[in-house]
Amino acid sequence: MNFVIAVLVGSVAWAVDTGIKSTAYFKFYLANQLNIDCNDCYWNPFLIYLAFNLVLVGVASFLTVFVEPAAGGSGIPEIKSYLNGIKVPHIIRFKTLLCKVFGTLLSVASGIPAGQEGPMIHTVICLIWTCCLCTDTCYRARL
Repeated sequence: MNFVIAVLVGSVAWAVDTGIKSTAYFKFYLANQLNIDCNDCYWNPFLIYLAFNLVLVGVASFLTVFVEPAAGGSGIPEIKSYLNGIKVPHIIRFKTLLCKVFGTLLSVASGIPAGQEGPMIHTVICLIWTCCLCTDTCYRARL
């Protein structure tokens, strides 16, 4: 079970990192192509770059505010509280995991000063909890 969790955590971390790099590469590629196409004009690429970043931040904010508010922030204080016995609602669910992963990917790729290290701790805990629930459900079904 530990090996499966380690592989899943590594896969999620790789997917987030690859998604951030791919999104940032596409953003810069698009701005560079617009700069080349319009003979060194700077407003069109800048506005497209700005709009692309606003869309990324808007989608990440929408996920956090409307879909799963528990996915906001780094998640480390909530996890510490949960481990100390304080019941924090909706803090470790699969829905929180998905919103945290995509929110982290989009917010870091947009260029805002946020890191992916803190949210990855919350992501790992959600992933472990999901694996444990699936294993427990499968184990109980066999009995």
